[in-house]
Amino acid sequence: MQKTKKIFEDLSKELNFNIALFLAYDMSAEYEILPLIQAVCKELLVEYQNFEYAQQKDLLKKLEYDIDRKVEQIFNIPKNVNIPKIQEETALKQYEVEMDEVNQQSEKDEEMLEKEAELDKMSLEFTKTIRIIEFLGDILKNYSSSIKRKPRIEIINLMYDSSMKLMGALYESLNGMIDTIIEIVDEKAKEDQEEIAAKSQFKMKINEFLSQFWGAFVGATVCNLGYSLQSDRIVDEIIDVRTEKNCTFFRMASIDYLIRTQNGHLPVKDIEECIKGKNKLDTFSRSILSQNVAVYLRNYQYDVNDKKAVCSLLNFNIKDIFIDEQKNKLISDV
Repeated sequence: MQKTKKIFEDLSKELNFNIALFLAYDMSAEYEILPLIQAVCKELLVEYQNFEYAQQKDLLKKLEYDIDRKVEQIFNIPKNVNIPKIQEETALKQYEVEMDEVNQQSEKDEEMLEKEAELDKMSLEFTKTIRIIEFLGDILKNYSSSIKRKPRIEIINLMYDSSMKLMGALYESLNGMIDTIIEIVDEKAKEDQEEIAAKSQFKMKINEFLSQFWGAFVGATVCNLGYSLQSDRIVDEIIDVRTEKNCTFFRMASIDYLIRTQNGHLPVKDIEECIKGKNKLDTFSRSILSQNVAVYLRNYQYDVNDKKAVCSLLNFNIKDIFIDEQKNKLISDV
């Protein structure tokens, strides 16, 4: 049992993942696999276990505030009249600074090593969590007929909770990436021979980059959960969990799931509820949902009437979608 536990503790290793799938054939999903995975998940990305999708709006505002502060520092160039005085003060303090640097270098090196160790730990736990979601999805796909309703729901909830941890971890890493993002935007502007003279323009470009990066990650996380849940035997449980949670992220993931499991049909009513009416998603989430759905419409064939209805809801040009679909079909036939 101890060896089995060690295998399940690190499904980021391909060998362990495959062995775990093999072992699952003779294990009880309810009484053996689920408790094992639950125990492992408790130890992964613990700092982000309370993250909720609804928090992202306020958290992103905090990031924007930090960006504003750092951009202010970049553009806060001293006036010419103050430069001689600043240079004089700098020269007087230089000796003290050099002495301090000698004493502080070892401390900085130690701090850097600690930060690198923390980043490595988070990256490994991040990867392990992704693989756990994938593994639980495989369990549902292969053994859902032998799993009772309650453990099915527990597995779905665990996959959702793990997805929230991933989002919390990435948000935290964005705090440390802000300086890098500022550098990237600055370098990109130089490459494009584009002068950024105003602070407002510089901030706008950084916030655009941040929004695109975060939006892409959210969309990918939604798709990953929808893909991992890809078993047509758990539709009732998915709907029940969606109703119970009543949260934006799982609503989007359930749309992704339903698109994948309805044999050429599209969940028109579910999409409409996300786009219109009193329970519609926020603007950011509607954008994520639209982008994800567009990928399916362009790459796969669906019921014509369903496709027309969805295109109308999402303001897509049905002709463009059809042309993209035919292009992809021709490419796949080559």
